[in-house]
Order: sequence, then structure tokens, then C-alpha cells
Amino acid sequence: MSGRMKLFLNVIEMWVGLLFAIFALPYDLPKLTSLATLVFVLSGLVMIVVFLFTAACGGNRHEPLISIALIILFFYLTFGNGLRSRAQIHLLTNQIRYETILKQIRQANNDKERDQACGDNCTVLSLQPLRVAFTFSDSAWDWDNIVYEPRGELANANRDDNRVDSKWRYASLTNRELLDHDWYLEHFSDG
Repeated sequence: MSGRMKLFLNVIEMWVGLLFAIFALPYDLPKLTSLATLVFVLSGLVMIVVFLFTAACGGNRHEPLISIALIILFFYLTFGNGLRSRAQIHLLTNQIRYETILKQIRQANNDKERDQACGDNCTVLSLQPLRVAFTFSDSAWDWDNIVYEPRGELANANRDDNRVDSKWRYASLTNRELLDHDWYLEHFSDG
């Protein structure tokens, strides 16, 4: 393997590794996850253009074309089932912390204590049964939450569903995917 190919592979490795690291952080950074996804796409497109230019300028054309194929493969892997995969990585990293928060919410005596246990990136959807949404990804018109819901009753809920706390009725539950036993990836949107 040539030194140039090693350089290309190192750049691609850092590109993928940074995105993976952001989703594996043991913190809730919903604005950062959306920004990281945008930067991932833009930087991937820039790399494709650079590798196309490198291939057009001569030399060994196989190396930049192989690098382009790898970038396209990572785009497919990331966006084909990417949000769910990123959410599963995030849940795997944060599940113990989330379960600690759930325990604090159960032990809370009032809404103020529950809000304090939740912090900024968590919302209690209902108390009986306990349903809590942990903000995972946030953008202008829709947002994704990792939701603890032990009964799985809200699979087809909408804004008029009385099982959804009134403060969440303005949001449409547009889609849900099972991540783990009692954990779902919920897609909310305005509208």
C-alpha cells in the first residue's frame, strides 16, 4: 500500500471516527449531533471532489477511486439505517445514565423534582406508566428522542391521543423504531 493510499485511508478513518465519537459520547448534545451529521455530509462531498481531482490529475487513479467508493459506502451505511444505528450507539453508551434518571424521576415527589432530575434534554411524557423522552437529535422542524416506554402503547399515537401529556400534543409522533426492550427511537415533528 502506497503512502498516498495510507493518507487517504487515514483521512477517511478520521472522518468516520469523529462522527462515531460524537454519537458515542456519554452526554446529550442534540444540537451537536445535528451539526455533526451536516458536517459529515459536507466534508464527505468535499473529499469526493478532492479525490476526483486527484484521479483526474494523473498518477495511480485506483487509489482515489477506491477512496471515493469507501466514502460512498460510509454514506450508505450511515444514512441507509444511520439514525437508528446512531441512536443505538448512543443508547448503549448512555443507558445506565438514563436508567439512573428514570429512578430519580420515579422517586420524585412533585413536578419540580422530576424536572430537576430530567434536566434540559429530557422530558416526562407521562407518569402512569412512566414514559420519558431523552432528546437525541434536534433540528428546526423535527427532532428525535430516545424514549423509555415500558408498555409500547404509543406506537400509533398522534397529537389528540390522551395518553400523551398535553405539553407534547403539539408534536406529531411521526415514526417509532424499537431500539431495545423498553427503548424506542421516536420521531417528533411540528405539524
